[in-house]
Amino acid sequence: MLKNLRIVLALIAALSLEIAEAKEFGLGVMLGGPTGVSGNYYLTDDTSLDFGLGVGLGSRNVHLHGTYLFHMPEDITFENYSFGWYFGAGARFATRDTDEDKTLLGPRGSIGFNFPLKTESGREFDIFVEAALNVSIIGSFYSDLDGAVGGRYYF
Repeated sequence: MLKNLRIVLALIAALSLEIAEAKEFGLGVMLGGPTGVSGNYYLTDDTSLDFGLGVGLGSRNVHLHGTYLFHMPEDITFENYSFGWYFGAGARFATRDTDEDKTLLGPRGSIGFNFPLKTESGREFDIFVEAALNVSIIGSFYSDLDGAVGGRYYF
């Protein structure tokens, strides 16, 4: 299992370096379930590829997900701030630290809110709040909910 995880991490690192040159790539942190690194690459104004790599709270569980997201217009307004929402589908790879160590793989569906902010240099920073339903079908049939709050800086 550790060998497979190393291969996955190496592929993500190589892909991240390639995407970062496109200037539409955001990298940051997420706190919650899981807690770790979050990335987002905009394919168009309305779609993006999102990924997260982290650990479960209070455990040694490793969590890796990738999601194709559809972004809705920033038409929700609260006081002077506008924000949008998104939804998407993808996959999650996770380890589960139980009596029997398990490697889990299956589909993932997510929904969230995105709060874009501009920095003084004109680059964007975003804050997001997300919830996801994960259904593991390989390793064990298992479902759970994830939730995270995070921020990403766009290069």
